[in-house]
Amino acid sequence: MRRYVLLLVLLSIVAGCGAKTPSFQIGDDKGAKNAVYVLNVVSYVRCELGEAVLGEYGTDTQWLSNWSAAIDLTLLVDEKSTLTPTATYNDYLSNHYKLFTDGTEITGSRTQGAAASGSAVFDAQNNLKITWYEDFRELMDNRLRVRAASAKRGEPVSCTELKGLHIRGDLKIKDALRAGILPAVAPDTMSRQNTVTGPLKVIEHHVTFQTDVTAGITPSLKLFNTSAGIGASGLRSRKDDLLISMGPVAEPTKPGLRTFGGDRSPSQEVLFSKLAAQIGVNSTLGK
Repeated sequence: MRRYVLLLVLLSIVAGCGAKTPSFQIGDDKGAKNAVYVLNVVSYVRCELGEAVLGEYGTDTQWLSNWSAAIDLTLLVDEKSTLTPTATYNDYLSNHYKLFTDGTEITGSRTQGAAASGSAVFDAQNNLKITWYEDFRELMDNRLRVRAASAKRGEPVSCTELKGLHIRGDLKIKDALRAGILPAVAPDTMSRQNTVTGPLKVIEHHVTFQTDVTAGITPSLKLFNTSAGIGASGLRSRKDDLLISMGPVAEPTKPGLRTFGGDRSPSQEVLFSKLAAQIGVNSTLGK
């Protein structure tokens, strides 16, 4: 009996994929939990970007205080399940008997039956996209205050060790920013005439994560001349996309962490680059 109960539970779990709007976390459909999960992702992205900018800020890169970033975060969950019920009926008739004139006897069995099958497919998606801006000057000031407070409490300052942040990963933002800045500070590579915003116009970083989880089960039952079964398979596909377009602000001011004023949103060059990249991202996610 326990065996059949377990099969029914597994069948309901697998068949449930795609029958309702999926949550961002497996096994948790509560709206509050989904909201906290999104908050954690955004907080982690902001933390890692702030640490990356602060790590690259120095005497030769004070113009980073006149930079900002346009960030696009897309969370996509796709759940699909397939049900394939089958049934077979066999009617066992009386045996066929034949007696020849030479005394030879032939006996054969006879059956007649019918089979039926069908299929049902359920597919559901949950797609959330968030776009926001980050001012590098504000980011660095925030990270300096967080570092000071963490040091005072004796706590770590790594983004992956932040209290209450349940994400463990490296988005490689620091590596991308360093690789983009290096040509601007290396000798005899780019002009250094623009000390307000630097020689670079745009640095773009694009990261995509995709995870596919599949499961299947095919319980069957046979009673006398009837057999039946129902196959169920489920697929949960998770694809997260992060696009960070970095560059000068729209209205730069005097470089430095203590300078205020001006429009701190990204420049037109950054926004145009972000738009062009978005076209490619949307076409990829649509596949």
